[in-house]
Amino acid sequence: MFGLDPLTSTMIVAGTIFYCAYQIGRGDKNQHRDEIINNTMIYLCKSGYVKWRKDEHGEIELIPLNEKL
Repeated sequence: MFGLDPLTSTMIVAGTIFYCAYQIGRGDKNQHRDEIINNTMIYLCKSGYVKWRKDEHGEIELIPLNEKL
């Protein structure tokens, strides 16, 4: 690999693989966190713990406690 010795080449390739695997795992964690937040919001709305309404796009909108329906 570009005139490098085998050990250096192996370290570069292994480091690249580990870095890519880390970035993939990090991205999955963020996606999982968004799913947990969404599920928690839906549970709280359906259980009556928070005031909410659907906006014009069908998204859940939380209503501040000082605002009237």
